[in-house]
Amino acid sequence: MALKKSASINRLEQLARATAGLDPSSGQYESFKSSFRAATGNVATGTHVANTVNYPAGGSGVSHLITGVVLSYSGGSVTGGNVQVKDGTNVVFNLDIVAAGAEKISFNPPLKGSPNTALSVVLADGGSGILGKVNVIGHYTES
Repeated sequence: MALKKSASINRLEQLARATAGLDPSSGQYESFKSSFRAATGNVATGTHVANTVNYPAGGSGVSHLITGVVLSYSGGSVTGGNVQVKDGTNVVFNLDIVAAGAEKISFNPPLKGSPNTALSVVLADGGSGILGKVNVIGHYTES
């Protein structure tokens, strides 16, 4: 099982070592990398819109995996709240969200998409004036 790092993560590692003097084996370094991952493509936020985090097809034999989703709705009564994980166009996880608040959904073992197929997490529009947020946690690729 080979894990594939994104170019941005590899660049971050280079910058971290060069500018901060962080040791790749230290817990401080891992924390720094994790916070960067969360800020680069794993979050979608918006009011009265569907919020989607999308991972494009990774190439031949490469699958996307995620270990969880954290989501929230705020700003009033939620109507039509729902979260889906899609493997290409196939819905592989579907959950209705009936009230405002935060939810954490864990996948153990990780939810694994098909090789060379996009994986997306979609938080439905929660209604007029409703702020929706979706955060994918533990995203990585495997070949």
